Amino acid sequence: MVSPEPRSMPYDWNITTKEFVLRTLTNLDGKEFTPAVEVLTVYQMPDTTQGPYKDGIYFWHDFSRDGPSLVPHWRDEINYLQKYPFLWDRFIRVIRDPSIKKVFLISNTQSNLDQYADDRQDYERKFGIDAQYLDELKQKLDLAGALNYEFLVLFREVEEFLNVLEKSDLDYVDPRFIGSHWTLNNTIANSLIQRAEPVLRSATIAGLYRSGEQVLEVRTAPRDTLIVFDGNKQVWAVAKAYADGYFFSFAREGTAETEILTAVEGDGAIHFSNDYVWKKI
Repeated sequence: MVSPEPRSMPYDWNITTKEFVLRTLTNLDGKEFTPAVEVLTVYQMPDTTQGPYKDGIYFWHDFSRDGPSLVPHWRDEINYLQKYPFLWDRFIRVIRDPSIKKVFLISNTQSNLDQYADDRQDYERKFGIDAQYLDELKQKLDLAGALNYEFLVLFREVEEFLNVLEKSDLDYVDPRFIGSHWTLNNTIANSLIQRAEPVLRSATIAGLYRSGEQVLEVRTAPRDTLIVFDGNKQVWAVAKAYADGYFFSFAREGTAETEILTAVEGDGAIHFSNDYVWKKI
């Protein structure tokens, strides 16, 4: 049965590598999404969850499982052969329609994404996002006839985020650092995907702040972004303005989870949603 969801697109359903995405936008026939079921192999994550795999696409939502394991006759489930041509045709029509404003959401922030790679080098090859990749992706989309679009990029690592943020010529990219282990409330989730014009008020919050015994420096950066440095000049957090304040993504080394908090400025301080206060010096 083909998905009736009118907004669903082919990439929504799977884990895909960078190379897979570029290949699909080169060939433009959508056939990468429909390899013969006989050539699919079983990929097993370290947590034992299984799913079919072929050349950079992990089919994680098209085949039945019994617990973490694929059912014995999973190769009989061939709905994907009808589903993806339908979704690919929709995708091509939409990206070429100049009347539709497109925002391509590009993210490597899924918490278990490293389980789809053999090691750190393999992870970076498959899923690492940098300015060069985004430029290649834009070139492919332009050649495919895509019109009226931009990228909203959610980054897993602060180094990737800073690499893209510093490239001033990437004016079609809206970069956001949010890490890989996080819980979002509705306010933060809405601010992450907010498409309003930049707030352009981050300069007022820049300066030195005291947080307990720690002295932090808040600096302005491109795209209405703030970078927070600790006393060792290491990145402590990244902040982004939104309609009602800021959201801060903390990048402290050795922390298992990325803490994301909303904050407002007032009375010479930054007031966080968890009741922490940074006093301006």
